Amino acid sequence: METKRNSAFFQFKQFAIHQDRCAMKVGTDGILLGAWADCLPGERGLDIGTGTGLLSLMLAQRNPDLILDALELDAAACDQASENIQASPFRERIHVFQSNFLDFYKDKKEGYDIIICNPPFFNGMLSRDSSRNKARQQSTLPLENLLAGISLCLKITGKASLIYPALEGKKCLEIAEQMNLFCIQKIYVSPYKYKPVNRLLLTFQKEKGFCQEGHKWIYQERNVYSEWYQELTCGFYLA
Repeated sequence: METKRNSAFFQFKQFAIHQDRCAMKVGTDGILLGAWADCLPGERGLDIGTGTGLLSLMLAQRNPDLILDALELDAAACDQASENIQASPFRERIHVFQSNFLDFYKDKKEGYDIIICNPPFFNGMLSRDSSRNKARQQSTLPLENLLAGISLCLKITGKASLIYPALEGKKCLEIAEQMNLFCIQKIYVSPYKYKPVNRLLLTFQKEKGFCQEGHKWIYQERNVYSEWYQELTCGFYLA
């Protein structure tokens, strides 16, 4: 599987992503989360920190009944996400807002069936790129605030899906129950089968339930995707 790509452009089967004005580019984390997240059934979705608009477009492709609100704090990224979405077949079902999630959820009176987020998680040294810092730094959206907002926005029957590095994912699980969010899907992801886990895919809901767990990997061998990843993403990558 391939995509038509360069540093500023990604072509998927049903939409294209331009990303020259976005600090955080299309990457495996986003594609993995967008292809894996629980989005059926559901009528209203929320994409927190949409960046290029990738996750909203992936969910809209997977669920033809879904209407999405896509939030982005950075002005340049917000404009580019809007342009990517307007050029897509899903333009009528995705609404982009330039907003801080903390401000946005305080005004919400209706809940969401589906929430998705590829959250900021980097707490290290800042770079010279302020937009990239904003997109990567957890200080712009602390984990506790993110989960509290998700808990307030999520319907009682809704699902929220996130991806985190392994260490931050464990912390997310510890904090989530304090916010009345209970993990029902937990996938440990490794780059290769026998390599250490470096990502956690997590799905939460507001009612306690059985947590389905598994271990998956991205590559079967160098430059060859695993069967699981191929099946998961076949609706998006160009053949």
